[in-house]
Amino acid sequence: DEKGNPLRNSIQQNDARAVEEIKYIKRIIDEDEYFSLTSNTINQQIVPPKYLWLKKHEPEKLKKARYIMGSYDFISFKLTGISHVELNWALESGLWMVREKKWYKKILDIAEIPDHLLPAVYKPIEIVGETTEILPGIPVIAGSADHIASALGMGAKEEGDLLLKIGGAGDILFVVNSLKMDKRLFLDYHDIPTKFILNGCMASSGSIVKWFRNNFTNNLEFEKLTKLAEKSRVGAKGLVMLPYFLGEKTPIFDPIARGVILGLG
Repeated sequence: DEKGNPLRNSIQQNDARAVEEIKYIKRIIDEDEYFSLTSNTINQQIVPPKYLWLKKHEPEKLKKARYIMGSYDFISFKLTGISHVELNWALESGLWMVREKKWYKKILDIAEIPDHLLPAVYKPIEIVGETTEILPGIPVIAGSADHIASALGMGAKEEGDLLLKIGGAGDILFVVNSLKMDKRLFLDYHDIPTKFILNGCMASSGSIVKWFRNNFTNNLEFEKLTKLAEKSRVGAKGLVMLPYFLGEKTPIFDPIARGVILGLG
């Protein structure tokens, strides 16, 4: 809100609640044109469907909104008092033009997102401001999306470098030296200027392992689970899992896809 307080719990990128809103946007937009300008498809990750969902289901809260930003942007906002978003958050929001590096007016109008809700966009290493309360005067940079920072930290910086990153979600990150877009994948700016990262992203990955442990193993330690898995033969005795526990992102972009664990008997 105007004072910088969150109006509700955050809606994460993997959240698939805005199914009807995705269908609505797909009916009224040229998806090929949208993809060519933003590098995004109309999917559960981008902001426009979620904003329309909030407008329909929580209009009073939305009326009080002053900023739209990502989780790590919010943390640095609280540290500095300066509203902003980082470059890759802007790109992954589906509101940003990948080449022109500016907000895409057409999708803002379709989603009925006012311009004043969108703060300034900073590159990852740009200084946003300084801390104001905890040890005042410490410079704060915009930072980077977790998966992109992981790629840089692991040394994935040359074209063809590949990184598999597992967290709550799962990412297969592939470095390219020039802009390349594929509707089956997400695209990110690399933290090294002029480079890009193609991203095959599963909506749920490590989160499924945690869910399985909590519900089926009496909270067995992950290390012990790993050792048990090591003993299983290739093919896991025919066990099959479709990992669509939060819908799915790439490559099928289906928010109503459902997960299955088959062959437990």
